[in-house]
Amino acid sequence: MKPIVVIIAVVCGALLNGGGSWIVHRDRINYSLPVVVSTAAETAFALGLVLWGVGVILAVPLALAYVRHVRSFWKLVSIEVIAYLALVCGLGSVSALGLSAFLGATLFLWAMALIVAVASPIPQITDAKDI
Repeated sequence: MKPIVVIIAVVCGALLNGGGSWIVHRDRINYSLPVVVSTAAETAFALGLVLWGVGVILAVPLALAYVRHVRSFWKLVSIEVIAYLALVCGLGSVSALGLSAFLGATLFLWAMALIVAVASPIPQITDAKDI
């Protein structure tokens, strides 16, 4: 299950970009979606490959925690989910102040997750049969 979570985190930027593209092309017909959703979709669509890179960068703490076999992997997943939600809220923000606040929150949560991934204890091998 852990590798799947890491892979989903890595491709999340691509999923946001693809979802934004799909929404932009479907919403042009009748403009029926709320402004926040339309703004988030248009921003995600406009960012393109940059959003793909952001998804990869945001997934670094999860990949590091998976490689190190840290005990608090699922704690990191919850921090990363909140970071991705803050990113989506930032993309949907209409004002520059809201955008900078949500992107700042995303950066803070990413840094916190990276610190937890590096500083978290790893399980110790105590017996030869555990190898």
